[in-house]
Amino acid sequence: MKKALAVLSMVVALAFAGLGFASKYGFYAGYGYDGVFGGQFYLGDNTRVSVGVTPFLGLAFGGSLDFILGSVDLAEEQEQQLQAYYGAGIGGGFITVLGAGAVYFHGHGLGGVEFGIPDTDLSVFGELGLGPILIFASGGSAFTFGYDFKLGLLFR
Repeated sequence: MKKALAVLSMVVALAFAGLGFASKYGFYAGYGYDGVFGGQFYLGDNTRVSVGVTPFLGLAFGGSLDFILGSVDLAEEQEQQLQAYYGAGIGGGFITVLGAGAVYFHGHGLGGVEFGIPDTDLSVFGELGLGPILIFASGGSAFTFGYDFKLGLLFR
């Protein structure tokens, strides 16, 4: 568990250090393997890091490296900024509840919609992710499927 905490701490530190190099970044609220509250940092147009925390009934940290594989422009007019996107990612994290802990790893597909607010550098987004999760806990391991959804604000 201590190794997982050290690795995740390094990922969080690198993600926040990369904020200055991010092409866009933002914050979200949601539910799932990337945490209830978190941040997204785009390392390029098609690659991003998501890092989140869930501070309820214990503590959970999660993160993922996501690849945006494609997008579709939904706007009818050129000045409007509305697009749907899809991709895939990998990630992991850990959970501690009442003294017990678990480490998890996941792969997922994702899809979302991003709306650029006119005359600003802001976008609002909504996203859904689905995929398999491998969980290692003191009581054994498990393989299941999970989901993740996010609503947030991006700065371009």
